[in-house]
Amino acid sequence: MAEVVFLAVAVAIGLGALGPGSGTPGGVATGAGLPLARTASGDRTVAASLARDLLETVRLPPGSVRVARAPDPTLSQPSQLSLSNDQVTLTEFWLVPQSTGAFERWTSVAPEAGLHAFEGGTGYDRAKVVEHFLAWQLERLPPGMISATVGYGFVGASPSHTALRVDVQVIWRPARSAGSLIPRSDHYAELKWEQLGTQVRSGVVAISDSNLLRTLIAQVNALPAVPGGVESCPAALLQTTLSFAHGQGRPANAVLSYSGCDQFTLTTPEGTVLLATGSVLPLELKLIRASGGS
Repeated sequence: MAEVVFLAVAVAIGLGALGPGSGTPGGVATGAGLPLARTASGDRTVAASLARDLLETVRLPPGSVRVARAPDPTLSQPSQLSLSNDQVTLTEFWLVPQSTGAFERWTSVAPEAGLHAFEGGTGYDRAKVVEHFLAWQLERLPPGMISATVGYGFVGASPSHTALRVDVQVIWRPARSAGSLIPRSDHYAELKWEQLGTQVRSGVVAISDSNLLRTLIAQVNALPAVPGGVESCPAALLQTTLSFAHGQGRPANAVLSYSGCDQFTLTTPEGTVLLATGSVLPLELKLIRASGGS
């Protein structure tokens, strides 16, 4: 069983080392890799407007004809776009009067100003090319937007024509609701940590010092939300679970977990929200090191 370490006074880990303004409303210590406290959130209306604007800027070779549905079954689904709960996706289908090779050469000079290519490739089935895909991202995003992408999926419809699917996807940063904020009335927290590697180490830190709690609550409440969706990434070597409660022995009213993907999972009575981070919280890391971690 992991040993429980009680930290009753801030001096035990040197709270002053966090720097000026730590734990105060105007100067939350974000630490390396953590986003700014006042990151703007977006909404569907702005995202939809941006998606329409991007779709209207798509330039295709002369003679291209828009069609009502996918001109080839291969194009019935997008090839390389993300899945998120906070996104707008607009789709159009076209027949382009060029071979796939000629159209691919066209795309190398076609993107509008402000877009940069970030992805491209070819899909195969039993060594046979079944689809080409290209994608561009908008370089300068409006406040509250996380990404704006224009994606092409295309296949040969005939020796002289290309079937094209155009997807425009805009993802915005969701706002944090009041129910996702840790109440300042919480007077107790418990940090469970596990460090993976050649030798697995773990520990539990019980936190009742008011200064430590204020700093932890401020750091958690400063984190912006991130869109939910399907994501796969390696597990973090350092994993944590931070529980908040009104007092020792009371049920937890918020649980903050970190296992990788550069995001926390925060569970409250309102539900679950994902929060952006580059790693564990700066104060969490200090607490872990004080209790035997590295």
